[in-house]
Amino acid sequence: MMDNVLAKFHKAYIVLPNQFSLDHTYYQENTNIGKFNVYYAYDLAQCEVMVNETKVILLGHLVHTQNSELNYHEIFSRLLSHELDSYEFLEEMSFYNGRYAMFIEYKGQVYFYNDATSFLSLYYHNELSLYASHSELLKQLIEDYYNIECEKIASKSNGFLDYSKYKNIYKFNSNTRLNMTQHQIKRIYPIKPFKVKTAEEVLNLIDNEIKESVKYLFNLDKKILCSITAGHDSKVSLSYIKDFVDSVKFFTYTRNIDELENKQVSKIYKLDESIARKIAYNLNLNYKLFNMDNSSIKPEMKVKYEQYETSHSINLINYYNENYDFQNALHLKSTIFELAKDIVPKSIQTKDSFIPYTNAIKKWAKDFPFDDEHQIEYLSNFIERNELNKTIEMGYHPYEILYYESRMNGWHSCIIQESDDFLDVFSLINTRHILFELLKINDSDKNENKLHQLIVKNNWPILNYFQVNNSQTLENKVDQLEQQINERNSNLENIIIETDDFYQRNNLNSTRFRALSNKFSNVNKKIITLTNKTNNVQKIEIKTFYNNTNGREIIYFDIEDHQIDLVDLSINGYDLNFNPHESKIISVYASKNFEKSSWINASEFELIEK
Repeated sequence: MMDNVLAKFHKAYIVLPNQFSLDHTYYQENTNIGKFNVYYAYDLAQCEVMVNETKVILLGHLVHTQNSELNYHEIFSRLLSHELDSYEFLEEMSFYNGRYAMFIEYKGQVYFYNDATSFLSLYYHNELSLYASHSELLKQLIEDYYNIECEKIASKSNGFLDYSKYKNIYKFNSNTRLNMTQHQIKRIYPIKPFKVKTAEEVLNLIDNEIKESVKYLFNLDKKILCSITAGHDSKVSLSYIKDFVDSVKFFTYTRNIDELENKQVSKIYKLDESIARKIAYNLNLNYKLFNMDNSSIKPEMKVKYEQYETSHSINLINYYNENYDFQNALHLKSTIFELAKDIVPKSIQTKDSFIPYTNAIKKWAKDFPFDDEHQIEYLSNFIERNELNKTIEMGYHPYEILYYESRMNGWHSCIIQESDDFLDVFSLINTRHILFELLKINDSDKNENKLHQLIVKNNWPILNYFQVNNSQTLENKVDQLEQQINERNSNLENIIIETDDFYQRNNLNSTRFRALSNKFSNVNKKIITLTNKTNNVQKIEIKTFYNNTNGREIIYFDIEDHQIDLVDLSINGYDLNFNPHESKIISVYASKNFEKSSWINASEFELIEK
């Protein structure tokens, strides 16, 4: 193939059966596995490992999030100690983070796997056994080697489902695996049935994994960039890298806002500008806000841009091209945190079929013809190619799977390719183990973005005081709270309260108490001392609010030598009588040691002066 025919993409690779060879100055790096030759661009890392008689080729980079210090030989030795595609094999691989394409030669067959959301993509033809990282590359190879013209069905696919802009060329789904020798695809994830969990339970499962990814990221000796917006996602990434912010360059991109026709888009850019600036100023970040509309776009960039599957922002790519900060850097991305949010359309709540969501995904198609007949066909074929119904059988929500495997695996990984000339990318949560755990968070916690808030609270609490998609800050909120407190008088005007274990909130007719720590035990009791400051007899009532009988025998209150269950105290309350200047102690403790923030809410109690 002539050098001037084949498109030159950064971080690209090509896989050809042995009957074909490629003599190309740009794709001259190559290796062999089974009956295939693998060619790749100079800026794509490559590693070969032999484990016994099994060969593994890795393009790109990965880290094992259970132990970021494992080298590739150790990682693949652990993996290949299990039968290929067994539960244990797939469980092991579910902890891989990074951006990679992995080839395994096993019992005469070549198998392909990539990262959890196809940060390093693969395109394949419906019938022909040759493959490439970019649809444009695969189209050119097919036309040259097979003399078959690839029909264009859309100007851009925009990562819609698994379609490319060319007929019969599809995007590989990261939750499947490809037997290249047989040219067959098989779904391999998820491996665990759906089970509803709280955001707190999920965080306990994934927190150490994310921290191992952070450790790996800052041992790469690369220039790290991180974008900041007004939303939750970037704050989560920022909170995890708190200890390394001095070595990170932060940025926000904006546009000529006053010239934008879409007022909602204009509002989003304004909020991003305002909140990101406040975060950067108050946290003293190395930060830059730039306008990507201020530079003219070179003609050669427009030509190359047409070869991609998306048109996310040529202005942004043009800015990267003209500014040194964005050369040979690694971009810490936060987008896939969306899977922890409430993303299911309110108008459709079907959980047993993908088909009702055809209208909901119509906006993803953009350049595709999309009448009623087409939309059913697109979705049905996508479901069949990728065996999506297996995910419903395992209990997962069809729309969330569509979002994961179209928006994340499809669209998001496509826009990554736009910036490949300048940036590599990394996400702290790009593992299948983490992503499928995010999908299990209960609806209430998703709706409240509970996981995001818990992560920030645990890692860098001050970030929660910069409100999401709202220009108010902590200072504004404090002013409002002071005003509200000044307008209220606690009814405990005759009782002195002393405690280091509880936060007090004064309401109009009562005072509520909430534990400051989520550590509960039978030994380290939470104490509150109440003293009658008057010369008269005083009476107060204490009551709780948690009345779920399944919660009995967990939290207790000691009041006047009585041990009272939290649940019983919510049902009946308890009256305390104070003689003049008498003091009494209330103790709150647990039947066993545990540390759960949910019990901070459950153990909240109220004192009412009578």
